[in-house]
Amino acid sequence: MCQRLAVDGTLHARLGAPRTHLDDNFTRAYYSASGARVLSGSSEERVVRVHCARTARLLDEAEM
Repeated sequence: MCQRLAVDGTLHARLGAPRTHLDDNFTRAYYSASGARVLSGSSEERVVRVHCARTARLLDEAEM
């Protein structure tokens, strides 16, 4: 999954999300209110991931 800057759409980070190869799969990513973290998830997984917004390093993940 790619994270792009809202200001101009340039690539900011590439977040590691497994490929499911399903046509109806979708992913979403949201910045935290502070802008320090990115939360991401997929319609085909039961996992939410938390990444550092600056480095894209995986900080945590939780199964829902």
